[in-house]
Amino acid sequence: MTDEFRGWRWDREDAAAGRQALVLHRWGHVIRCDHQGLLIDGDRVDTVPLYQPVPVAKGEAEPAPIELGDDGRLLYRGRHVATFSPPLPGTFGPGPYDLYAAQTPYPRRTALGRSTAA
Repeated sequence: MTDEFRGWRWDREDAAAGRQALVLHRWGHVIRCDHQGLLIDGDRVDTVPLYQPVPVAKGEAEPAPIELGDDGRLLYRGRHVATFSPPLPGTFGPGPYDLYAAQTPYPRRTALGRSTAA
């Protein structure tokens, strides 16, 4: 099966199995949490499922599974995962975002949207 149909296949299998996903939209990006982890624009950035409990110290509250602040910060399971920015003036498409993956100790900047200015 080619990669272009893989997302559709997983969506269909999730629906058939009764699994649900939480989908959020921010400045042209699609953020999806499902039974396999976290995806941003179709790229899996975390493989820890949303429903798996987070280990916390005794007496502390468990963090919210996912938080998307008005400032563009995305927290997943208590960890800062990404920061989204609005599209730049004169550009078309989603805005840039910085990804803070577990394997990447420094922020990785994504490509900017396409420019419509000629």
